[in-house]
Amino acid sequence: MNKTEFIYIRVVLYKLKHSFVTRRKVGQRVKHNTMKYIEDKKWEEIKARFNLWWQNGLDDFMFFVTAPRDTFETAPERPADPVERWTNLDYMDVVNDFTMRHTYYGGDAFPIWTPDNASWSFLAAMVGAGVEFAMESVWDKAVIEEGPLSDHDYKKFTVSPDNPWWPLTRKMQEHATRVSREVCVPTLTNYRASGDVLAALRSTNTLLMDMLMEPDYVKIFDVHLVEEWIKVNDQLIDIRLAVGQGYAIDWMGVWSDKKMHPVQNDFSCMISPEMFESVFLDNLVRQMKSLEHVLYHVDGPGAFQLVDTLLQVDRINVFQIHPGTGNPSAMHYMETLKKVQDKGRGLHITLPANDVKWALETLDHKGLFIRVYADTVKEAIEIEELADTFRKYN
Repeated sequence: MNKTEFIYIRVVLYKLKHSFVTRRKVGQRVKHNTMKYIEDKKWEEIKARFNLWWQNGLDDFMFFVTAPRDTFETAPERPADPVERWTNLDYMDVVNDFTMRHTYYGGDAFPIWTPDNASWSFLAAMVGAGVEFAMESVWDKAVIEEGPLSDHDYKKFTVSPDNPWWPLTRKMQEHATRVSREVCVPTLTNYRASGDVLAALRSTNTLLMDMLMEPDYVKIFDVHLVEEWIKVNDQLIDIRLAVGQGYAIDWMGVWSDKKMHPVQNDFSCMISPEMFESVFLDNLVRQMKSLEHVLYHVDGPGAFQLVDTLLQVDRINVFQIHPGTGNPSAMHYMETLKKVQDKGRGLHITLPANDVKWALETLDHKGLFIRVYADTVKEAIEIEELADTFRKYN
C-alpha cells in the first residue's frame, strides 16, 4: 500500500464514522464545540474574540498565522482531469486531511476545510457563464459579448435547478459541512455578485463599454444578479449554520456563526468613484443588508480610490485592504489603512512575516486582523512571540 492509498483509506474510514448525522428539525441549529487540531478551550476563546472583533469591540488585534509542518509524507496526487481536480469531493477530502495534519495553527488560526476554488465565481456559472478548467486555475467564459447589453434579457440569467453548477454547489457545501463536523470549520464556496458576475457573463472589456453606453441597463441587470445571489446565499447559509459550528472565509482566515460573506466588486477598480457610486453602490448595499457580518474586500490599488465612498456605508464591519498579486504588501498603502481605522472600522490585512513588526508598531491594534503565511513552524512561533511582546508592553 503506498502513502496516497493509506491517506485515502483514512479519509474513507473517517467519513464512514461521521456519516450519520443526528436527525433534527429543518433550520434547527445544533452546537458542536470540539475541534480536532486545536484545543477546545482555545477554540472557544478564538470564537469569542471573533464575535467581539466583528462589532469592533475587541481592543486587541487578531492574528492568524499558519505554517507547513515538516513531513516525509508525499502530498496527494492530483487527478489527471482538471475538472476532477476542482470538483471531485473525495479528492478534496484527501487534500484537506493532508493539509490539516501538516499545518501549524498559531495565534487565532484554526483548521478549515476548503475546496480551494477562489479563482472563479460559482454564481456566474449558475446563471449561464461558461467555465474553463485548467490544472492551476478556473476561468469564467463570457457568453453574451455580442451586441448592446440591452439586447440581452436579464431575466434569462437566473439560477435554475437544471443548471448543473447549482446542485454541485449545494452538494459541495453540504459535504463540507458534514465532513468538517468535530474536525474543522467548513468554508464557503466562492460566488461573487455585484459587477463581477456581469463582467464574467459579458467580458470585462465589453462591460466597460456598456458602462459608457448603457449605465442604466447595467444597473438593472446588476440588481437582478444581486437578487439571485441573495437567494443562493440564503440557502447555502442555512446549510452551513445548521450544524452549529459556524463557517469561514478560507483565504482570509475569518470565522462567523452569523450570516457572513465577503462583499466585493473587483470590476470597480477600472471605473471612477462617481460611476461606481451611481451604478453599483446601491446594489452592494442591497447585498450587505442580507448579511449580519459584512467584510468588504477592496482588491488592488485601483479600488483603493473607492474607500472614501465605501466608508459612508454603515453596514460594513470590516475592510480587507488587499493590494493584489505583484504589488507590495498592504503596509505600503498606509493612507488607505489609516482612513479605515480613523473611521472606527475593522481592518483586515495579509502580510509577509517581515512586515508584522511594522504593522504592530504603526497601526491601531483595536479591530486589526493580520493574516500571515509563515514559511516554517519556527518562523510562525517567532511571530507569535513578537505578538505576545507587543501585547505585554502595549
